[in-house]
Amino acid sequence: MNNLLPVENLYEEVNVNTKNTLNNNRPYGRSWKFDFDKGDFIISPIGQMKKLNELDSYIEWCYKTLQTPRYRHVIYSRNYGNELDVLIGKDYTNKAIESEIKRMVTESLMINSYTKSIDNFTYKWDKDSVYYTFEVTTTLGETSILKSKLTVSK
Repeated sequence: MNNLLPVENLYEEVNVNTKNTLNNNRPYGRSWKFDFDKGDFIISPIGQMKKLNELDSYIEWCYKTLQTPRYRHVIYSRNYGNELDVLIGKDYTNKAIESEIKRMVTESLMINSYTKSIDNFTYKWDKDSVYYTFEVTTTLGETSILKSKLTVSK
C-alpha cells in the first residue's frame, strides 16, 4: 500500500507568481455586483446574483474600501478601509481637506497588490460636500476613473 503521508518533498518550495495573477490566471478574482445605494447585491429577474468580470471586481473592491471606515469592524484587518470620517466636522480649509482626501484614498487603495497608482484627483465643492474623482491604474495597466463624495460638516 502506498504511503498516505509521504515525507519526501514535504517542504518543497512552491513557485507562485502572485504579481499579476491569482486563481486560475484570473488577475483579480471574481465577485458579484453590489448596489451601494440600496445596500444589497443586484439580483436578476430569475433570482441569480449578477457576476462581475475581473476588472469590475477590482473596481468594486475599491468602492467598498472607500465606503468602509477603518478600525470600526472587527472582521476587517487594520489595513482595510479608510479614515475619511475623521475629516467630518473639522474646520479645515478646502485645500487641506482635498490634500487629506488624496492621502487617505491613496493609502487605503494601495494595500491591494493589484493597485499600481492613484492619480489625477479632481475636486468639486458644493456647500459642505466635496465630490472628487481620481484615476486608478492596475498592475496590468488598466485604468478606471472612480468617483466619490464626502460631506464634511456634521
